[in-house]
Amino acid sequence: MKTIAVLTMAFLPATFLAAMFSMPSLEWDTSAPDKFVVYWVCVILTTVATFGLWAGITQRQQIRELLKSAGMQYPKARAKGKKEDLV
Repeated sequence: MKTIAVLTMAFLPATFLAAMFSMPSLEWDTSAPDKFVVYWVCVILTTVATFGLWAGITQRQQIRELLKSAGMQYPKARAKGKKEDLV
């Protein structure tokens, strides 16, 4: 199950951006190869961001322990509904 999720995260940003970049409103020129590079830069950045977000969410406890061992403080979650937070 996890393997399917990881493969989806790897290919979904590229698929989404391919659909976005194929829209006629962007008016792609077939003679401009530099725009192809823009596509791949966007794909790589969004894929790395997707994996980074996934790793940050799923490995939260290990990140806290790593920061704690490095002497850094991890921000604590605030309790909801406190009066001093609402003022």
